[in-house]
Amino acid sequence: MCEACIDTMDQALDVPLLPAIRTALVCRPVRRTSRQRPPSDTRTADRHRTTPTKTGVHDATTIYLTQIGRIKRLAESEERILWETLRTLKKNIREANERQMRKYARAYDTCTKRLVEANLRLVVDVAKKMKQSSGTATPLADLVNEGNIGLMTAITKFDYIKGYKFSTYATWWIRQAIFKVVNSEKHHIRFPMHLHRLKRRYLDAVNRFVDDHKHNPTAADMAEKLCVSEKTVAHLAVLVKEPLSLSRAADPGGTVREIDIEDERFLKPHEEAFMRNLKDMVNGVLTSLSDRQRIAITLRFGLDGNPARSLEETGACMSLTRERVRQILNEAFEAIRAMKNVEAMKDHL
Repeated sequence: MCEACIDTMDQALDVPLLPAIRTALVCRPVRRTSRQRPPSDTRTADRHRTTPTKTGVHDATTIYLTQIGRIKRLAESEERILWETLRTLKKNIREANERQMRKYARAYDTCTKRLVEANLRLVVDVAKKMKQSSGTATPLADLVNEGNIGLMTAITKFDYIKGYKFSTYATWWIRQAIFKVVNSEKHHIRFPMHLHRLKRRYLDAVNRFVDDHKHNPTAADMAEKLCVSEKTVAHLAVLVKEPLSLSRAADPGGTVREIDIEDERFLKPHEEAFMRNLKDMVNGVLTSLSDRQRIAITLRFGLDGNPARSLEETGACMSLTRERVRQILNEAFEAIRAMKNVEAMKDHL
């Protein structure tokens, strides 16, 4: 941690840090003089780490690993001082005014950043082990990114007063964050994390039961082993089965075909084009009629989007008698039969 960062923490806490604490927090880079030369094997390793690829671009993951390898590890006393500082800052932020809050926030970010940097190698170690054990195709860089998110979550939730070691606590959060990525790649259907943990417990219990008793367990046996209900066991028995694709072949020698399920709520493209064309033709016919004839046909047959009406209902809407509506409709039908484009409409029907 640089001297400027320590000065910021001094101002934020409103009390000067002890000289010993300042010394513990400062990270002094190791400088190599011109007379000092690293061993030959170290020079060789460095040369291989910094050699560009065939494309002339350094591998991003290798550069990242090299950079975090240069970060100084925290001693136990240094780590304790940082946690104590964070605890003090959290208390002060609750009672601070706006100006003091900005100072405390800067100091808080400084301490948090130092803790994150000091534990980045832990994230890489966990990510490498999980990639190897799970066999996932997800790149290591993506696993490390998710693990870093888990590390930051662990820092915000950790309470050093309880006496636990932070690396042990952080490992759990890092594994959880990485496991989400690995699990989403393996399974087509995403399940909550607690169900995946219960599935693993279920499979382990089944395997142990078969090894001990030489036969498959019943639902009651598993319910007793896992301390859950038989209904939950039945649910888990379904979850552990791999989902089957609807497009898979019915037999080993069959042909795989994609199954398309039509949505009956919508028309097919050719049906939609047909209805649009027919609607345009009907509108063309209606515009050739008189206003009274057009209104009568529209109301009688529901061409306005409403349900079809009887002669009495149509007459009530037009303030006419039932017989007069029938006469207007007959006149409209005679006019339509005399039109030239009626034959084209018949071809569509």
